[in-house]
Amino acid sequence: MGPSRHAGSTWRRLAESIVYLVASVALVLLAWMWALEIFDLNPFFAKTPGDVWRYLTGSAGAANRSALFSDLRVTLGNAALGYVAGTVGAMVLAVVVVLNRTVEQAVMPVAIALRSVPLVAMTPLVALVFGRGLACVLVIAGIVTFFPSLVQLVDGLRGAPKPAFDVVNAFGGGPRQQLLRVRLPYALPSLFASARVAAPLAIVGATLAEWLATGDGIGNQMVLALARSNYTELWASVALLTACAVAVYGLAASLEGVVLRRFARAR
Repeated sequence: MGPSRHAGSTWRRLAESIVYLVASVALVLLAWMWALEIFDLNPFFAKTPGDVWRYLTGSAGAANRSALFSDLRVTLGNAALGYVAGTVGAMVLAVVVVLNRTVEQAVMPVAIALRSVPLVAMTPLVALVFGRGLACVLVIAGIVTFFPSLVQLVDGLRGAPKPAFDVVNAFGGGPRQQLLRVRLPYALPSLFASARVAAPLAIVGATLAEWLATGDGIGNQMVLALARSNYTELWASVALLTACAVAVYGLAASLEGVVLRRFARAR
């Protein structure tokens, strides 16, 4: 009976996630059409969901999809690498900050100040330092990932209950054992909570770096589409990026729910 209930609960949660995802997509489409209608935008520049659908599925749809998805794979790959790099950096710094208050007082104000700099202004500077290649994209995607992850992870590492530390101390464990057996496990929910914000932002950061610096990926294709006045391709690119961001958010939220439930049972 127990496994059956657990399986039923899993399928129910999966169905709920799919319903929420479909509802989110429907809401975006309705807002899109509503905005075009309310503001009475010029159809030469402003394309409807139907225009994008015909662009992707019409007579030239196969070629259009091949070009867009090829560039999208590059952007998503860069965003994934940037997300991993930013999250790893945030985890390392969060551990140092939690274990050393002096480092926190020195580092956190600088981190907050850097976070306030607009990405549009920062990207050219990053390109000058790291060049106009993959490194630039990874740095920008890593930066937008780093800061929300750092704040969440610091809170998670500090959120471990005192009795858990007492248990480790009772068995002769030191600060290292406290970190590995208490702080890091209790920070896992914060890691997945930060992913809901940081992972979609990594896609935005990678696209922006491609748009302004690297000449690669779907960000660069959006620049070319704008130069050619191919606004349907531009809107199709934005629609695909938005769909990917929503899907990544939904995946992170689902993983967060699984981790939180297992974490609660284990605790």
